[in-house]
Amino acid sequence: MNNEIYPCLWFDGNGKEAADLYCSVFNNSKITADTPMVVQFEIEGKRIMALNGGPMFKKNPSISLFFTSTQSVFFDEQLHNFFYSFFSVGTSTVLSTLTFGATSG
Repeated sequence: MNNEIYPCLWFDGNGKEAADLYCSVFNNSKITADTPMVVQFEIEGKRIMALNGGPMFKKNPSISLFFTSTQSVFFDEQLHNFFYSFFSVGTSTVLSTLTFGATSG
């Protein structure tokens, strides 16, 4: 997988079904992880996450981006507030705050 920032699509329990559909339509695609909560799949080497988040949110034109890093990154409150403010300019936000944690190793 070559994208560290990838889309996260919200589903009401049918993320695996959606991933199966996408993988059946596009060449060079495969499911790479399948848990009750998250299904990860690739299309042409690009990672996509299907989140079985439940009925909390209805379908809408929004998108979530998921970020991963192989480097040790610590998101402190100031950095979190910067990113949150930057990405929410001119939009309406559904979730107010996210909690970030860090691990060392």
